[in-house]
Amino acid sequence: MSEYPEIPYLVEEIVGDRGLTVLLNNAGIFVKYTTNQKPDRGALIKNFDTNAAGVAVLTQVCQAIL
Repeated sequence: MSEYPEIPYLVEEIVGDRGLTVLLNNAGIFVKYTTNQKPDRGALIKNFDTNAAGVAVLTQVCQAIL
């Protein structure tokens, strides 16, 4: 789900005309990052992009068929 423009097409391919009753949006990642290391903006952004933005985008795409 790293390519946001593809999400609507993936959802349509998987769900088809059956519709969606429940959305369990529980996937996530953890890129190791501690606050006592040198700042690593890339690691923080990767965590946020998958765990927050990805959830929001998938939920928004699926909202119309729920």
